[in-house]
Amino acid sequence: MSGGSAGAPAGAGTTSGGTAATGGGSDAGGGTAGVGGVTAGTGGGGGAGGSGGSGGSGGSAQVLTACTTEAAATAPALKKTPVVRLANDDQAGEVIAVPGEPGFYVLGHRTGKVFYVVDNKLDPTPMATVAIKSNPGQDEQGLLSMAFHPNFAQNHLFYLLYTAPNANIHIEELERTSVTSSKPTGKDIWDKPRSQGGEWHNGGQLAFNPKDGGKLLLYHSVGNTQTVAESGKPEGNVGRVLIHDLAGAPGNGTTLGYGLRNPYRMHIDRGTGDMYIGETDDPAGGAVYYSPFANPVKDYGYRGNNIKNGITGHEGDKAMIGGIVYRGHKIAGLCGRYFFSTWPGGAIKSFVVKNGQLSGNAMTHNGLGIGEIDSFGEDGAGEMYISTQGGEVYRIEAQ
Repeated sequence: MSGGSAGAPAGAGTTSGGTAATGGGSDAGGGTAGVGGVTAGTGGGGGAGGSGGSGGSGGSAQVLTACTTEAAATAPALKKTPVVRLANDDQAGEVIAVPGEPGFYVLGHRTGKVFYVVDNKLDPTPMATVAIKSNPGQDEQGLLSMAFHPNFAQNHLFYLLYTAPNANIHIEELERTSVTSSKPTGKDIWDKPRSQGGEWHNGGQLAFNPKDGGKLLLYHSVGNTQTVAESGKPEGNVGRVLIHDLAGAPGNGTTLGYGLRNPYRMHIDRGTGDMYIGETDDPAGGAVYYSPFANPVKDYGYRGNNIKNGITGHEGDKAMIGGIVYRGHKIAGLCGRYFFSTWPGGAIKSFVVKNGQLSGNAMTHNGLGIGEIDSFGEDGAGEMYISTQGGEVYRIEAQ
């Protein structure tokens, strides 16, 4: 993450059922397959008097609600429970889930594979695989982020951000056909060469904002390499947060915020729509920037200097790893806390924002510290996970 040194890459719903029912045959025509579930049903065979019924549609998960209770002044004691580990020295990247579905997906940062995890077991068949440029020596190139379309229950579309084999930063649209299969739609949202190239600061994050009122806006944080002046330009391709309007022509992004060095992890609070940006400084350190929902375009100020005017900062020799706001339902007193960490070997901390300001100080969560953290994430019920460069995925729980 730090320039010139190895860097880190990186509400309780229910499912709509299991496998859809198979339509039955009859003289008047096959019945219609049941609707719902992750796997589509098969249409019934046609009888002498009619045609076969239609197959059931894929899963239509319920909306995941965010907790709204006020966070306790002091968070409860927490623990990390190991869930799965990726094989073959792969690096566990972002953890993300379809709201309301069981389990979650974890990105194979070094392999370009998206794996499904349910009941604490990893399915070895990847749901998606993309060709990537990987640099295991630095781990800033590879499969970087994933986001599900706001209307995923109907169209099954999702998006992958990765370093393409030609080293371009690439965002591609795909369609999930089952929990362990997908196909590309042929639509590329973004494909841009790195300014001055290089393996540094490829990382970034994709997210939709549930407060956008149905607008198909994909948010995308973009790092900078050595072109410091580009970060300070109101429009450009590096050192900023972009918005891609999926209803328009692909290939162009509109700047939401600029003046950033390496916004490796960007998160949108699904309870409020507010944005948190984990910015990594040079030398290592960083800040978390907070941007309220519907904030106008903002300049965060990076011009080659070490900016630490965020809502909280971190000094020293460890890189900032931005995280998520907890919006699950299982851990009382945790609702609304933003979690973040530092790489390598940093502690996991959290804080609460009230009225746009830091409420109290960031607190350290004893027992959660981890060696080479890569990312924070959520499962389909909104519970929190962390992943590591060593391939491990842990669930955060109350003690």
